[in-house]
Amino acid sequence: DHNPQLSALRERGPVLKGSVRELLGLPEHKRYRHDVEYPTYSALGFNAVETAFRRSGPFSSRISHHPNDNDEQLMGILEMDRKEHLAYRKTLQPMFIKPRALSWWRERWIDDIVGELIERLKTQDKAELNIEYCARVPVHTVTRAIGMEGDNALLFRNALMRSQGVGQTSREEAEQANRLVYRMLHDLIAERRRNPAEDVVSGLIGATLKLPNGPERPLNDNEIANNARLVM
Repeated sequence: DHNPQLSALRERGPVLKGSVRELLGLPEHKRYRHDVEYPTYSALGFNAVETAFRRSGPFSSRISHHPNDNDEQLMGILEMDRKEHLAYRKTLQPMFIKPRALSWWRERWIDDIVGELIERLKTQDKAELNIEYCARVPVHTVTRAIGMEGDNALLFRNALMRSQGVGQTSREEAEQANRLVYRMLHDLIAERRRNPAEDVVSGLIGATLKLPNGPERPLNDNEIANNARLVM
């Protein structure tokens, strides 16, 4: 571990009361609106973290996802308990496995994007391949696959990067960018409900969710937006 502060905290015990930000003396940031209602503990050792991840009974993420005990997903599937995670993942996974991954993704988007980027490089004497090619292929591919095109695609990519705090983005700017990301996603979802297309958002609109001990149902707009953002 190259962080002496975290190493010192770990020496005090694998589990400490308080968030990591609080323990490190950083400004507090409540990620979930219900965080203020409950005491926070941080697991710092490997065994403690693994236990918290694997024992979803006493260490459930449900309060963050379903604070009102309804069935609407509020957070991303990477933070869910196992059974819910699997249920939501099944709505998304079919679009990313063979043979669809090879035909749908490659033929519809990847081949053209690779060709466009290579053509651009041909006009230059030299290029930084990691920045100008490798890093662009997945970002351009997924943006188009979600259904963003033209100026909207550029605006969406930039807003998504700012929402993650990339560069010198302040917290206020990141929150503003995050609102723009979700507004654009909801606009796209409304458009795809009127005019379905061959893309990820349309696929999520047509998907069926089967939660544990619950009836089958389609995803709602918030759930589709959360999962589309996860793809990005």
